[in-house]
Amino acid sequence: MAASSSSSSSLEFSCQVKHHEFEEKYDVFLSFRGEDTRNTFASYLYGALFAKQILTFMDHKLERGDEISPTLRKAIEESKIWVFMIMGGIGTTTLANVVYQRLSYSHFEGCCFLWNVREEYTKHGPNHLREKLLSELLNDEAILKMDSPLVASPFILGRLRRKKVLIILDDVDSSIQLEALVQGYDWLAPSSRIIVTTRNVQVIKKVANRFYKVEGLSHNESLELFHLHAFGKNSSIMGYDQLLLERVARYANGNPLVLKVLGSFLHSKSKEEWEIALNKLKIMPNQEIQDVLRISYEGLDDQGIKSTFLDIACIFDQSFTRDQAENMLEAGDSFVKLGISVLMDRPLIENGEIKNELWMHDLIQQMGRTIVHDEHREPGNRNRLYDAKDICHVLERDTGTATIECISLNMSTIDRDVKVCHAAFSKMHNLRILKIYICGRWHDIKFKLYLPEGLDSYLSDKLNYFQWDLYPLKSLPSHFTLENLVELILRGSHLKKLWNHEVQSLPALRRMDLSYSKLLVELPDLSVTPNLESINLENCTSLVQVLSSLQNL
Repeated sequence: MAASSSSSSSLEFSCQVKHHEFEEKYDVFLSFRGEDTRNTFASYLYGALFAKQILTFMDHKLERGDEISPTLRKAIEESKIWVFMIMGGIGTTTLANVVYQRLSYSHFEGCCFLWNVREEYTKHGPNHLREKLLSELLNDEAILKMDSPLVASPFILGRLRRKKVLIILDDVDSSIQLEALVQGYDWLAPSSRIIVTTRNVQVIKKVANRFYKVEGLSHNESLELFHLHAFGKNSSIMGYDQLLLERVARYANGNPLVLKVLGSFLHSKSKEEWEIALNKLKIMPNQEIQDVLRISYEGLDDQGIKSTFLDIACIFDQSFTRDQAENMLEAGDSFVKLGISVLMDRPLIENGEIKNELWMHDLIQQMGRTIVHDEHREPGNRNRLYDAKDICHVLERDTGTATIECISLNMSTIDRDVKVCHAAFSKMHNLRILKIYICGRWHDIKFKLYLPEGLDSYLSDKLNYFQWDLYPLKSLPSHFTLENLVELILRGSHLKKLWNHEVQSLPALRRMDLSYSKLLVELPDLSVTPNLESINLENCTSLVQVLSSLQNL
């Protein structure tokens, strides 16, 4: 291409793209024909292109009519841009927005905050988000009118290579979303920054430079935020018991959303209305709060991990050990260890204060239990039972079905003696976990479960965890299949011996606790338990002979 004399002025542009490694070349080659416009129109055009981060060559030494040198031609041919992807650290939407407002215009030349990537990606797809990202970073709405292949063209991305930008991707839910928006970010200027907020740490573990886990508010900060929404800036809290404020703070556990929602809900209400509302929250959580928390659960791709979460939410109290969870659930799901790690990444469960302890926020637990409760109006048709009234209803009236997989009954929460139907478990063919337990001291228990007609022989052959504190019968059912049983816990039982028949093999049994079974006089042959790791016989005062097979433990 050469410049030649002409009576009219015109401009000629040349830009050629190549897909090999990036070199700092030119996007546009600006030359002229006819009148020398280098100090007039061409200079204004050059300035506009420069402002848009379009790298432009304009040789002020080039004379009219001269041929373009081989070096310049090579520079034109090698002008290129390559695909831009982004990644960064972890925060929350609110924190990320504060960073954006404080830094975006004073420290960066281009900025984009993509809100709610999870939902927008589902509604509009990746092309819509890519177009919005690039158009805002380059301040160029024309990008929105381009065909999708041109959005990621080398020309556009090369402009970004020379621009210091801030990119915030809010609520990214999967690696697919990141791959669509930010795959391979090495074309990004070194001074640029990317921040990702996510509920799923796995999404960005491999690429993020730094992680920041946003902690909840302190106790005093919680009270301050709640006061702002419940009373206003200058309102007095006279007439409100400090204990009520403390209850709210404990319930929220540092969660700003909970404090804001509850504060707004309780605004202008009397002390009596506060007490009613807080008592109701224990049974029926606030729907707005639950909807937000449920997003993390819905984002779990694997049904097995969802099942592990619901098991933990329904079976355990707020704190439990990792070993307890793995031992209780692993027989039913070989991926429990992986599932627990994924749940911690969400984070739907967290590390507790002591070693090996795990902890689930009571609001998260309520969310999980609400999911189970909403499965069916009738308790006997739900997968998991955790509520004392529901469990007593099922056991007394024999309304259980094959749907039930887990039962967890805290006997400290029942308000009357319960007569269990002899056939109560006969239709629960898929029961995996039966946990009837006591929190606190046994002698404080006022009400108990009774089996006045005994218990039918059948118990599910899928049962892997069987706990019944204060078990009321003298032996277990005669046809109780034990091949999948991992833990057998019968503390304070009325047992005289475990079985009235010759026991079959117990290949999976690892732990047995018969402590305080003061009527127990005989143990079965434990040579059929090759994997038994521990047995607790504390205060089994009637047991006078210990089998030689125990020496191998």
